[in-house]
Amino acid sequence: MILAFMRVGKPILMLGVLAVSLGWSLGLITLTVGHLSIFSVMFISIVVGIGIDYGIYFLFRYEEEIFLGRNLREALQLTAARTGPGMAIGALTAGGTFFVLMLTDFRGIQELGFIAGTSILLAWLSMMTLFPAVLVLVDRRHADRPRGQKPRAHQLERIHVPVLDQLTSYPAAVLVVVVIATALSIWALPSSSAIAPKLSVATRVTVPEAEAEAYDAPCAASASVSHDHPTSARAGSVIISRSISARA
Repeated sequence: MILAFMRVGKPILMLGVLAVSLGWSLGLITLTVGHLSIFSVMFISIVVGIGIDYGIYFLFRYEEEIFLGRNLREALQLTAARTGPGMAIGALTAGGTFFVLMLTDFRGIQELGFIAGTSILLAWLSMMTLFPAVLVLVDRRHADRPRGQKPRAHQLERIHVPVLDQLTSYPAAVLVVVVIATALSIWALPSSSAIAPKLSVATRVTVPEAEAEAYDAPCAASASVSHDHPTSARAGSVIISRSISARA
């Protein structure tokens, strides 16, 4: 981000806003779920990877409006009006993909779906509310447009991306390369099954002890039970190991 924006301050502030949204998420988790499992704790990396995108979209559009000669208030209003709906649809789509995990029967995956989906929506909310407020504080020099300054829209016409210009100059060549790469990938699929005549898969699933008692291990599974922290408030966890041999 520092290389993209050619500055340090605003990208750092963006990460700070994202950290605040993570704090909101942890507070909500405490009130609803009450704990983090080995599955749901992964929501942090998910939110950092997806949630930061909303700040990048907002900041890029805001910088573009400032470049065009808008003052601070106009730039923020236009950014929210023109970029906000697209960001909202993206956040709802990303959050919805995780909320679907709540339809599974495994409790750890259910919690991950709820926590990750909610955290993504909170990340979007922070970028649409807290981040603009931060920009108002740090970009006060753009509060008023200097007298006599005209919008520089015509300068945007001279902005080019060399790599994109090259790709769009040869659309047929790009299409041929994509078709060849796709055909080779499809051709390699049948041969991949002959790599290993036998596949041994070991799965280790950590489940609450109450659920482990009702767990019906298929495929003649061999289970080994180990209790973690037996003195804790919860009953602990049971680790079930299963080895499956499959013939090609």
